[in-house]
Amino acid sequence: MNFGQYSKTEGAVQESLGVWPPNRGAYGPVEKVTLPTGEVIDRYGSTKGTFTSPVGIPFENRALPSYSVNAPYNVYKVLKPIDDVSKSKILPWFGQKGQGTQYELPKPVQWYLDNHYLGEKK
Repeated sequence: MNFGQYSKTEGAVQESLGVWPPNRGAYGPVEKVTLPTGEVIDRYGSTKGTFTSPVGIPFENRALPSYSVNAPYNVYKVLKPIDDVSKSKILPWFGQKGQGTQYELPKPVQWYLDNHYLGEKK
């Protein structure tokens, strides 16, 4: 896929109109994986969301709206294996280059915290 034509101008329009990317932000294959005990993941945004990434993926590689840079940022350690996670590369969007890795959890992050599948790393 040629991402060279993707521009900041297009991204600004997408963000201003609230246009979210197709295919849940994924490009290429989406695979089902199990996050193993000990894996460290992170998230920009509230615990109500389901999208996370492996810790260390730069903000611009997540293709989030620009306002998300000021959202709460949390790091979590997987305490028990989490099954049925959708893993994919991230489509460029919102003027961000994307191409990082995203995990879409089957339930919101808060559920995994409440049920001791995830623990917050300080």
